Amino acid sequence: SLRTSTGVQVLNNINWQLEAGETATLIGPSGSGKTRLLQMLNGLQAASTGDIRIFEQDIQNWEMRALRKSVGLVVQQPVLAAGSVMKNLKTPVDLGVISEEEFEENLQETLSICQVSEEILERPTHRLSGGERGRVAMARALLTRPKALLLDEPTSALDGPTAHTLLQAVEDWKKRNNTTVVWVTHRVEDAKKFQGRVVVLMKGEIIEEGPANTLLERPQHPETQKFLESTARG
Repeated sequence: SLRTSTGVQVLNNINWQLEAGETATLIGPSGSGKTRLLQMLNGLQAASTGDIRIFEQDIQNWEMRALRKSVGLVVQQPVLAAGSVMKNLKTPVDLGVISEEEFEENLQETLSICQVSEEILERPTHRLSGGERGRVAMARALLTRPKALLLDEPTSALDGPTAHTLLQAVEDWKKRNNTTVVWVTHRVEDAKKFQGRVVVLMKGEIIEEGPANTLLERPQHPETQKFLESTARG
């Protein structure tokens, strides 16, 4: 579970296991705890009670740089430092997460996967479009070759075609590397495109989970039904 410093219960009774290489899509209304759950899986938030195990190891026993390398996180509003795109891509090197040699070895493939043009590598980040910022943030996360990838509404600032391209890149990456993917989306249609599990959060608790096609077409919990109906209405 997770409580804020003021005692507000944010997550409660979360009992959940994800196998290596599996995809889980987190859906639910705003404020249901989806982002906080991702932050806990990346060590940015500590659980108030209970245990979190990442690849069979208690998260408290992970060395932080090793955790950052193994579990990549892309937040909803990508945080890019002032300076060039290349400077931002080198953040994992500057933090000691990967070596300069690893960076050079992984760079070209990562740029290709995330469709980041070499022409913008020296461009200041304040001149990037929303889509370019999202792709740079994704590339920065993939440069560490993470075993798990956490994505917080990665398509929220993207138009339809760009969103589709980015999600397809993630799916290709996942299949190629057997990467575990946990992602949050408000676009139920995007969730339908991925094979994997859908997890529904309401008021900080998991109320329903199951295979994407089954749950999204035939939800069992009344609150899930209401939520999906509301998203369909827009």
